[in-house]
Amino acid sequence: MPNVYETAQAFRQALLARDAAAALRLTQAYGASYVRLQSLLADLTAKIDKERAAGREISEAWLRRQERFQALMLQVNAELGQLAGTAAAEIETNQRAEGQRGLRDSATLMNQSATDAGLSTTFNQINSAAVENLVGALADGSPLKKVLRRYGRENAQVIEKALIEGVTLGENPRKVARRMREAFGGNLTDALRVARTEQVRAYREASRQNYQVNSDRIAGWEWVSSKSPRTCLNCLSRDGQFYELDKPLPAHPNCRCTSIPRLKGQEPIQRTLGKDWFAAQPDDIQREMMGVKAHELYKAGKISLEDFEGSKTSAEWGEVTYQRSLKEILGDGGTVKTPRKPAGLSAAEARAKLQEIGAAQESRLAAVRLEYDKAAIGMHKSLAEPDRMYQGLRFDEWQEMRNKAYGLENAARAESNHEARKLLYQDTKADFQAVIVKKSPRRGTVAGTKLEEKWKQGIESFKNLVGAGKVDGLSVGITRLRKNARAYHLEGQGIFVAPEDKPEVICHELGHWLEGQNKSIFDAVTAFYNRRTEGEHKVQMSKFGRGYGRDEITKPDKFMHPYMGKVYNHPDGSRRASEIVSMGLEYMHSKPIEFAKTDPDYFDFMYDLLRM
Repeated sequence: MPNVYETAQAFRQALLARDAAAALRLTQAYGASYVRLQSLLADLTAKIDKERAAGREISEAWLRRQERFQALMLQVNAELGQLAGTAAAEIETNQRAEGQRGLRDSATLMNQSATDAGLSTTFNQINSAAVENLVGALADGSPLKKVLRRYGRENAQVIEKALIEGVTLGENPRKVARRMREAFGGNLTDALRVARTEQVRAYREASRQNYQVNSDRIAGWEWVSSKSPRTCLNCLSRDGQFYELDKPLPAHPNCRCTSIPRLKGQEPIQRTLGKDWFAAQPDDIQREMMGVKAHELYKAGKISLEDFEGSKTSAEWGEVTYQRSLKEILGDGGTVKTPRKPAGLSAAEARAKLQEIGAAQESRLAAVRLEYDKAAIGMHKSLAEPDRMYQGLRFDEWQEMRNKAYGLENAARAESNHEARKLLYQDTKADFQAVIVKKSPRRGTVAGTKLEEKWKQGIESFKNLVGAGKVDGLSVGITRLRKNARAYHLEGQGIFVAPEDKPEVICHELGHWLEGQNKSIFDAVTAFYNRRTEGEHKVQMSKFGRGYGRDEITKPDKFMHPYMGKVYNHPDGSRRASEIVSMGLEYMHSKPIEFAKTDPDYFDFMYDLLRM
């Protein structure tokens, strides 16, 4: 028979499964809302195309007079109102359900505690109606209320501006539709985050209140953390700590921790605590979770796991815990930051290390070339001129030797790039879920059932490059495109990728997702972009190669690729997105040595940005 700790862990897993189901329902509601708008948008763009063919100039004033435009905006307002209501109802329903579930599960845990202690007793249970007073989903000032206020007229105005800008600029229907989708789905992620946090909070609070009405027999509650390399050091350290009944569990958003009751006079249940679990892990696991420098201090006995425990008050979530940084622990006045890797290295120092790796790579390449120069039957040309080098050989001999040489060269480059990427990997990787979207209303997508191996590699590289603390606890949808289709990202819908897309493409598209999730990153990117492109003229991307639409504009600057300077603006001229993070992550994965050498300013910005 399981003890109270094992039972609590089973309840936690069930809670997380219900949370995932709720998130899926909200996402589907959003998708259904947009589908209902597609026919109206198609009618409008068809009308516009007809008028353009007749030679009519499409102005904002003309567009506003069109019945089809007016009908579309009326439906947009209706859908936004309905989506807000759906989100509120979903979250409020889930809060009440999890409150009731918390009452039932906490009763089971109290009875289990008594059984573990060899006691026979009964416990009081608060009236289920009292859950209404514990939830407060739509109370003024709650995170949910703040999010829901963003729906309605404000979002409708954003969508209207996006449509007007796209149409008056002469963009094709696909581009106009993309503008509307991006504007329409802007707050879905916020709603999902609030739904997740509020649902778990209701469960925990109902459990605590049930313990509290049994204060004659329940002394308090005990913190129970998940024990895995993904668990933060703050939560691991708090595992097993005892709290009075009037103390809510002050977990951070998306926290996976739970609690178990402790009877008066009852000794703590014998189990492996977080600190003991961590101490038993191999050095490489400890180092990955803690950071190189912190791990050195930990092994030397100069810091302990308890030093990573932090508490603060959040305007949005109230009292929360967090993992303190090494800088904060050492008392040098630092602010709370995610640990960084390589430990102690500045961006300039990291570039110097990459240059060393690049120099070693060139030495390996030179050795490969020398070996095959000697084998080239008296020919002494470099592999830089392979055709001349192998003159005089039979074609099959020449082809075999050339392919082998190129293979060794490529292997040497791949080895160096792998070493370089590891240098840029952070101590603790990002913790989020990539979920296959099996169906999509968008044309060009196909049903998907699994992540391609190259996609998995890209996701893993992205997690290591980005590090913890930015998108932890979130989920991103991945929709499968038809073969050879161009990958892209849509706010609120995730990334769309073709089956043959390489890891660097996955890093790129996830970079767009990252930029949209974190305002601090977006603000920093905007400042960097404005500085780099100041005084630059806009240029059509089609001038740099095929495959770009006439509406794709860039400020090329001195970027390694002109696409890095691509312009994404709102109708009012303000920035709504960029290629800075996406292209930066792509190059950090595929060309880290070249990136650091060719554009040190951009590299330094990305290096520091990912360690904010």
